[in-house]
Amino acid sequence: DGTVGKVADSLVREFTTRGGRKVYDGGGISPDIATEPQYISRFAVTLLAMGFIEDFVDEYMQEHHTDTIDNRTFSITDADYDAFVKFMEGKEVPYESETRRVLKVLKEAAENDLYSDLAQEITAIEGDLKDDTQTNLHTYRKEIAETINNDIVLRHSYQAGVIEHNLGDDTEVLRATEVLENPTEYQEITTMQTSEKK
Repeated sequence: DGTVGKVADSLVREFTTRGGRKVYDGGGISPDIATEPQYISRFAVTLLAMGFIEDFVDEYMQEHHTDTIDNRTFSITDADYDAFVKFMEGKEVPYESETRRVLKVLKEAAENDLYSDLAQEITAIEGDLKDDTQTNLHTYRKEIAETINNDIVLRHSYQAGVIEHNLGDDTEVLRATEVLENPTEYQEITTMQTSEKK
């Protein structure tokens, strides 16, 4: 599954870097500064996997084939996103929110335990959920627009362009830049005497 297993303490060896920092083997590398991972919604992933974004970008590129873009700053306009929303009208997106899935499991459990009143209340809550495609297109607008941006940049400048496009929003890059611009923090990190044992 890609995770590093736990190594018995008796097998862990200590090493010292040139700078005198103590590091330990047997568990991979722990970052000096941890950042929160960024996730994309399952809805946006579904749009991408089903080819809806690619199909829209095909049409977009036909209409804008002579445009040149700046990889770092490119972003579709509100009108472009509205065109995507219109493009999605009538398209079936096989998506179920985490909330709806949990409610479904809860409802089955309530029915199995013979709590019919609770099952009816859950059914009412399910009816109130706005899980339709058009609502989700607005709920997840920012990340869907960014996925469209990435596909357009990819077609103009390949993967190198996408990397350049995303550098400005990459939390790890932004945090690393902050550290590099702060000599005190940089010195503190690079002269720490021990790294965390996993």
